[in-house]
Amino acid sequence: MFTNKPLSELLGQGIRLREIRQSDAEAILLIRNDNIVNTYVDRAPTKNLDESIAFINSRIEGNKSGSGYYWVISLENDQNLLGTICLWNVDRNDLSTEVGFELFPQYQKKGIMRRALQLVMHFGFDELDLHKINAYVHPKNKDSINLLLRSGFKNTQDPENTNLLKFEKIR
Repeated sequence: MFTNKPLSELLGQGIRLREIRQSDAEAILLIRNDNIVNTYVDRAPTKNLDESIAFINSRIEGNKSGSGYYWVISLENDQNLLGTICLWNVDRNDLSTEVGFELFPQYQKKGIMRRALQLVMHFGFDELDLHKINAYVHPKNKDSINLLLRSGFKNTQDPENTNLLKFEKIR
């Protein structure tokens, strides 16, 4: 049975996953407009700080309602935003969710996202009592594909979504 839990700070292996806050607006604006980060992401750019704050407010509301869980990734001894990771599209009947993540390019290939994903999978399976975590990835996004495979996700075919690869991790 799905256990609705509030978002909590997650710590481990030198990183901190914390709740997003309005003071992150400038960093959110930058990461959501970074050309490298957005290479394989289909989303409209965030145009200004007002849109960034509106985005943050919607994530804070989702965190409060349990409809999604959105964390800022930072180093354990620092609060600066290195990236974000989230569980969204939470399905309480199917006991499943989808994971999404992004990381500024200068922090990629350092094991940060692997550690963040481990913390979030633990939260999803052990705290929320979910049975499945899905991820959808562009077929050319080799780094994300490798991250998911190394984290125990299996590549499955989703006939409804031919533009993206579907990965799933079963509890």
